[in-house]
Amino acid sequence: MTEEDIDKISFRDQTFLSTFQLHSDNAIDYFRLSPFYSPTCDNEVIRMQGLSPSSLLTMTGIQYTIAVVTNERPIAHVILVRKERRLSPERAVPLDFFYMLHGTVYKAPSLQEVLAGRLAAAADSLARCLSLLVECVAYTPGTGYTWAPSTTLPTTSTSSSTDPPPLHPVTPELLVDHSALETSETIPHFDEGGVNVAVRRLLADTAVHLTQAQAQTQTQAGD
Repeated sequence: MTEEDIDKISFRDQTFLSTFQLHSDNAIDYFRLSPFYSPTCDNEVIRMQGLSPSSLLTMTGIQYTIAVVTNERPIAHVILVRKERRLSPERAVPLDFFYMLHGTVYKAPSLQEVLAGRLAAAADSLARCLSLLVECVAYTPGTGYTWAPSTTLPTTSTSSSTDPPPLHPVTPELLVDHSALETSETIPHFDEGGVNVAVRRLLADTAVHLTQAQAQTQTQAGD
């Protein structure tokens, strides 16, 4: 089985899970049933010879060890298995990671794959947000750059309900308080973590740049 095939499969043995409770003591035995397990590893050697798992420290070669266990009893919800090459009793080089989630075994993604996925999601969210910002900015020779909020701000009682909402001069406070934050919150696939915070900062920076551009335009017009 190639490395690409391993990335696309998962393993689950319902018979084992129905008979035994999965925990750190039998996690390697359960992992041994999966296609991720190498039959030439040191774990298989000590199993065939009836040796203690502690004997792995005195051997060199491919080994599987339990790296992390969460919610140990009565059932381990997540178990992380590390595939490593042991070079000495004190040194082992990690080669791969696998995790068991409620009894299903998966190959863990690499750090590069995780970062690439997060960056792609963040870039997509930023692109969607900026496309909304472009639609909200207007420019006329008389007023310069103005910001049209997506929601109507409170108006005085003398204004007619049929009048269109007025355009407001661009200020950082107006951008952030009335429109920028509202825009970021309306995008459903934003998470509540770093991406949303980053977008809010980007919107505030955009407001400052627009205000500076308006001030520069007015200065040039006065000259």
